[in-house]
Amino acid sequence: MKKTLAVFLAVAISVPFLSACTQKEDGKAAEGTPSAQTSSQSAADGGNSLPIVNKPITIKALGAAKADTVSVAKTFSEVACFKELEKLTGIKIEWQHPPVGQEEQVVNLAVASGDMPDFIWGGINTDLLSKLANNGSIVNLKDYLDKFDSNFMKVLNKYDQAKKQALNDDGSIYAFPMMRIKEFEDGSQGWFSIYGPMIRKDWLDNLGLKEPETIDELHTVLKAFKEKDANKNGDPNDEIPFIAQKNLDFLSSAWGFFDSSADGYSYVDNGKVNLSFLSPACRDYVATMHQWYEEGLLDKDYLTTDNKAFEAMITSDKAGFYYTYNAFIVNFYNTAKDKIPGFAIKALPWSTGPAGKSYSGSRDDIAMVFSGGTVVSSKSRYIDEIVRMLDYVYSDEGTRLFNYGIENESYVMENGKPKYTDIVMKNPDGLTINQALCKYSMAVGNFSMTKDPDYFEQITFVIPPQRESHEIWSQADKSLFYPQRASFTTEETNKMTKLQNDINTYWNEIFSKMVVGVEPVENFDKHVEALKKMGADELIQIRQAAYDRYMNR
Repeated sequence: MKKTLAVFLAVAISVPFLSACTQKEDGKAAEGTPSAQTSSQSAADGGNSLPIVNKPITIKALGAAKADTVSVAKTFSEVACFKELEKLTGIKIEWQHPPVGQEEQVVNLAVASGDMPDFIWGGINTDLLSKLANNGSIVNLKDYLDKFDSNFMKVLNKYDQAKKQALNDDGSIYAFPMMRIKEFEDGSQGWFSIYGPMIRKDWLDNLGLKEPETIDELHTVLKAFKEKDANKNGDPNDEIPFIAQKNLDFLSSAWGFFDSSADGYSYVDNGKVNLSFLSPACRDYVATMHQWYEEGLLDKDYLTTDNKAFEAMITSDKAGFYYTYNAFIVNFYNTAKDKIPGFAIKALPWSTGPAGKSYSGSRDDIAMVFSGGTVVSSKSRYIDEIVRMLDYVYSDEGTRLFNYGIENESYVMENGKPKYTDIVMKNPDGLTINQALCKYSMAVGNFSMTKDPDYFEQITFVIPPQRESHEIWSQADKSLFYPQRASFTTEETNKMTKLQNDINTYWNEIFSKMVVGVEPVENFDKHVEALKKMGADELIQIRQAAYDRYMNR
């Protein structure tokens, strides 16, 4: 077993990591050598000017690279933003990259081997981050950020909600996260609304129907799509009014709760944590979904529909209504517009239902700080220098560098804002926009940096329905969501993991069975009682305690 792990680690990482605590400035081993005085005067006096070091140093890093990056660069060292970062800081980074899709396994093996690199960029999930922090493998970054005029902390101090999401209950932080923050005209902070309901506008026009805003109106439209040959091809039976993939949690918001396994089926009602199946409205929600399924409004194969089948139904003139991400709209549109005369799609508001108002079923526009990120080894000789280097990425200049790349090459300044050049938007070598970006920046992927809203608008809002979708979806109330960045004690985590796994599995299975009619909806109350016996009330108490601590940060 040990030999197998060793071989896999050596192959996956290409070359073994040298222990971070035994490196000299040239990167060679020097066992027992005291820490070199490499910091510049700016590091010593608490500043954050560049370069960071007087004498060049070499550090080692493990970086999780995305498929688009791998297609254009062998290593992050070839990406323009990292080349520039090395020039500015005086710190050379020797990168090793696990195979795409094996990042988590390789990180775990590197940690288990005891040969952690100086820092790990990406590939750290929430559970692993907690483990590394608890066993002392990584540093509490806050201890080092407080030593100088930190760019990262400036961002957090400017945006109170981002700060609440970034720091732990005790004020610590163990990973530089990916952040995306936009200030809206009303003074609120968040991000673009990037997920929501879409409908075939030309089908509505064909049948003389208005855009539905309520669950009842949506039901009427879906029935018309099924019965009245909405696509006008002469076959009244080839339309699928409503398509979905595996779950229907996004619809539950119309009933005033959030039914997502990603949240442990937790939602918040005026500061009180509850579970979806305990909501007074949940039975009606389940019954309605079953009714739509029985009426043939919901795709009969929704539980097994994959991405390919989902897109095929949209672009082959079969799907009338669905939920999707903003980024996919342009793909659907470009594929279908030449095949389907008059093809038109439009975003709809999140439906108002029995809850009496439009609640959002997607938390994307309130998530500003993402879990995981970049961690620094507690054994590294260059902790201060690495923290300062990574902190630079969150400065105004670093944000521009890591979002846009190199001025007058991958972007130019217009009216005080960066604008991508044709080398990105219309690459002469035939690269996609994402691939071209990956030659210059880290904008593609959830990397440790601050995403610039202007970057997102240039890359994502390609056709009018995409910009319009944000404007429509963003109007919904966003108060139902349990905070993703709430944290739990070790004891809470151990209890919650067992309770939540069992409860989630049971509810997910029973809900699907009730929708498709394998299990009668009349048995709803019996299953709720079973879930209570499995510890639903104790789970609420644990998640309520964590929620209260989060709100008091």
